[in-house]
Amino acid sequence: MTIDKSALKALAEAATPGPWQLVSEGIRRIESASEFVCESGGMEDQDAAFIAAANPATILALLAEIHSLECRFEVSEDTLGVIRGCLKAAEGDIDQLKTENESLRKDAERNNRMLVAAAITIGEICEALSIDNHSEPDMIVEAVRELKERGQ
Repeated sequence: MTIDKSALKALAEAATPGPWQLVSEGIRRIESASEFVCESGGMEDQDAAFIAAANPATILALLAEIHSLECRFEVSEDTLGVIRGCLKAAEGDIDQLKTENESLRKDAERNNRMLVAAAITIGEICEALSIDNHSEPDMIVEAVRELKERGQ
């Protein structure tokens, strides 16, 4: 159902100002504080009460609330658009970080293999020089230098 809110607002603004009240004396009569609004002999009490409650002030208040909610919805839609944009950018960042992480993981594995190989080589050098491989690193380096100098 589509409601022509502009037409409804114009009708409410042109109608007898409220509040309205139901006066039942056999004939259902709706009055404002200062004017007669309508009456009917065949109207049910609940229908007349509804018409009285749906006075111009109530209709204008409902239209204002609808407008306020529509504005909030528009802001929410705009905010949602910004959030969607941020999420899309974050997804791209996540993909890039995954790629970088994989590259770093491979580098770490390669470096670990190199470190193990170097430790084995140092162990072999220490064994060949009859040096305790738990010795101070400077002592091991000095022994290697001396060995190089003798080899020249």
